[in-house]
Amino acid sequence: MDNQNETTGKPLNFSQATRTSDITVDTTWMKQHDEQRPQFMKLIWQRLVFGLVVGGAAVALYAYGHWIFGSVAALLALFALALVFLLHNASGGAAYTSGALVPAIVVRTAPIELLVLANVDCSEEDADLDAQWAYKRFSVKRLPVHRVELGERVPCIALFGGAQDGRWTRFDPRPLCWATSDAAAIRRNTARIDDSEWDMLSHITDDTTAANGDIVLLDTDKSTDP
Repeated sequence: MDNQNETTGKPLNFSQATRTSDITVDTTWMKQHDEQRPQFMKLIWQRLVFGLVVGGAAVALYAYGHWIFGSVAALLALFALALVFLLHNASGGAAYTSGALVPAIVVRTAPIELLVLANVDCSEEDADLDAQWAYKRFSVKRLPVHRVELGERVPCIALFGGAQDGRWTRFDPRPLCWATSDAAAIRRNTARIDDSEWDMLSHITDDTTAANGDIVLLDTDKSTDP
C-alpha cells in the first residue's frame, strides 16, 4: 500500500504503507477490544483444520501410490496454510504498526459509525500526482479512549487488498484505540495525519452513497464492493 506519506512501515502481506502509526501495541488490550479479531480467529481455525485434514489425506494418497491426487491435495493444504499465515499477520499487532495510518471521524453515535478516508492508489506513479482518495462508512461497538460524539477524530490503521487497474478495491480500517489505551499516543497519531485529509473528510456529506462497508471513490463517486 503506497502513497500514505511519512515513515515507511514494514511489509505486511505483500504491501507496504508509507505512513504508519507509532503506537506500542498492548496485546492484552488488543485482544479485549479489537472487534475484528474474533472473525479473523474463526477464519484462521477453519483454514488450519482444512489444511491439516487435506495434508493428512495427501500423505495417505502418497502412501498408496496415488501421486497425482496426493500432489493436488498437498497443494491445497499448502494454500490453506499460506492463508493461515496471511490471516495471522492481519489479525495481530503487526497490523497496527505496519498498516497505513488513516483518518476517520464519528458520523453517528447510536450505533457508532465512522467515516474513514484513504488513498487507494497503488500504481507505481508519483503519489502526489496520482492520489485516488476514497471513503467508506463502518460500524464499531466501542471506541475506548475516545469521546463518542459527532466529529470526533479517530486515527485508524487500514489494510488494503484487491489491487485492480492501479487501485485497491477494498480497505479495512481499525481504530488505534483498539490496540492501545495510551491517550497521548492516540493524540500524537491524530496530529501526524495531514490537516488536509481531516479537512477533506469533514466536507464529505454524502452518507447515502456510502452504504456501510462500501468504498466510494471521492472524485468519481463510484462505489465498489469491499
